[in-house]
Amino acid sequence: TAFHIQQLRPRISTLLKQLENAPADTAAVNCLNELAEVYCNFSYDSSLLYSAKARDIASRINYTSGLVTAILRRGYAEEVVKKNWDSAVVYYREAISIARKNKLDDLLDPLYSIIHNAYVYQGNFPMAMTTANEGLEAAQKRGDKKQALHYTSLVATSYFRQGLYDKALAEYRKAEVLAANLGAAEKASVNLVTLADIYFGLGDVYTAAGDSPRALEYLQKALAAFQALKKDPLFIRNYMISNTLFKLGVVYSKAGNYTKALLYAGMALDSCKAASCNLYEKTGYYLLAGDALRHLHRLGEAGVYLYEGRRIAEEIRHAENERDAFYYLSLFFADKKMFDSAWYYSQRHSLLKDSITNERTRFRTEEINTLYGIAQKDRQIARQNNLRNILVASFVVLLLTLGFLYNRHRLRQRNRYQQELSLQQNELFNAVSLAQEQERKRIAQDIHDSLGSVLSAAKLKLAEVKDAMPGLATDEKYISGINLLNEAAAELRNISHNIMPATLSKLGLAPALKNLAEKISSHKGVQVVFIAHDIENRLNEQTELSIYRIVLELINNVVKHAAATKATVQMVKYPDYINITVEDNGKGFDTAKTADEKTGIGLGSVAARVEYLKGKMDIDSQKGKGTTVVVDIPLPE
Repeated sequence: TAFHIQQLRPRISTLLKQLENAPADTAAVNCLNELAEVYCNFSYDSSLLYSAKARDIASRINYTSGLVTAILRRGYAEEVVKKNWDSAVVYYREAISIARKNKLDDLLDPLYSIIHNAYVYQGNFPMAMTTANEGLEAAQKRGDKKQALHYTSLVATSYFRQGLYDKALAEYRKAEVLAANLGAAEKASVNLVTLADIYFGLGDVYTAAGDSPRALEYLQKALAAFQALKKDPLFIRNYMISNTLFKLGVVYSKAGNYTKALLYAGMALDSCKAASCNLYEKTGYYLLAGDALRHLHRLGEAGVYLYEGRRIAEEIRHAENERDAFYYLSLFFADKKMFDSAWYYSQRHSLLKDSITNERTRFRTEEINTLYGIAQKDRQIARQNNLRNILVASFVVLLLTLGFLYNRHRLRQRNRYQQELSLQQNELFNAVSLAQEQERKRIAQDIHDSLGSVLSAAKLKLAEVKDAMPGLATDEKYISGINLLNEAAAELRNISHNIMPATLSKLGLAPALKNLAEKISSHKGVQVVFIAHDIENRLNEQTELSIYRIVLELINNVVKHAAATKATVQMVKYPDYINITVEDNGKGFDTAKTADEKTGIGLGSVAARVEYLKGKMDIDSQKGKGTTVVVDIPLPE
């Protein structure tokens, strides 16, 4: 926000002043890294600029700690600002590699936690498991029991997210034992936090396993622990109170007590006002509240919460939350008897669910954990015999190398499979669209050639009858019949043109849309203005047809539903994409409260077509202030 930026300005000014005429030393690198971190709050480009400068100087003066931090800042900008998890993970991995090579243990644990969270956001639990085990291995080597406990909990979480509840329970029990075996000094500093996390994890597992009494028991213990920790000024995870309230709501929802589920979801959302909550957790709170309201038959309120949950999930690109949002929306629309929309969200839920929890992912998770289990056993044997230590270490190195090469091979195979699948889907869509347009063209031609010829012949015959019987020229029935015949011929031409406009195939997209705007303005009572920029050259036939259908459907929505007197269609061609804006001065609608208007058959078909073309669509509408729909379609290479 502007207020937040204003608060940061003094710090930015101070850092910039420190850099004036400063030598290229470690202090300059630290200033640049801090500037990159501050600018990440509101300027992606500035954050990248300062992190790049910090990296350059740190490399030249061999300041490895500053170099690792600069790379971390770059990854953080990709994650926080652009939500580009793939790029962020690349930078985090590079930072970990340099930190490990230079034995910067104080930086490794924060890096492992950051990259683990990034993989969880992506729904990539095999790599989350890999990262947790790397951290666990490093913590065990240096005898850090607190961090070993932390990473054991992360391994348990990865099992839980994959639906392997028995293994998750075993890992949490292992964490419980580790917590009990901490030294007195360690227990004094982490015991309550550790126990709270373990109770929370066990409550999660029992919830998923359907054991409501034990889930409630452990979650209530976790809530009491987190509320006690709230008094500690050093405890910074007060958002866990909100999350535990939410989990209690989930348990009650699974038990069919939707009134209590709604109560706890509301308490979780209220708690977020007092403590900062992660957006992916907040999404779950909205979805739980929306589904509870659906069960309580308060569908109007349910739609508002479910759509807000979906909006946040898509904004942060969190795979699991998107999957859950699609599932709840499919049930919501089924209850509203809107079965097309219910089917649409059900399909999206199934596709995303399969990509997260397919068997290949489960297999890789087991494979990774088995690999680390073997390595641990080998290290135990190695400590017993120095000679065997050398042999076992060599074997472990070889095994890890083979595992790395094998995983690389599997990753390449998966990427190749995803590329081929994407290509097949595009080819299928193009084939279906082409077949539809060819069928429209054939039907339009048949109507014009067959029915058009019949009507023309009928008009000629009636003209011959009139010539033979001049008295018919004043006969009302004859005149009425001729008029009906003329209307039928005109309507036939309109139908033929709507199915496959001749202007589109002969002159191109811009003339066809201009002709469409003029026809609607002369017949429908809505003045449609068409404006085109840089559309002189023809596009390929398939792209032109798709854009024409999108604009036609959007204008039809204006005519049928908006009660507008004026609409403007603007089309601008850029080097890489075409921008289409359809704006009207109609009655508009509240996108938050009237959620079904956003997903009707009209806009739903437009959204599906835009999605298949890898485009983007944005709708801005308010009651009494009209509607603006903006569509960006990438141009084919």
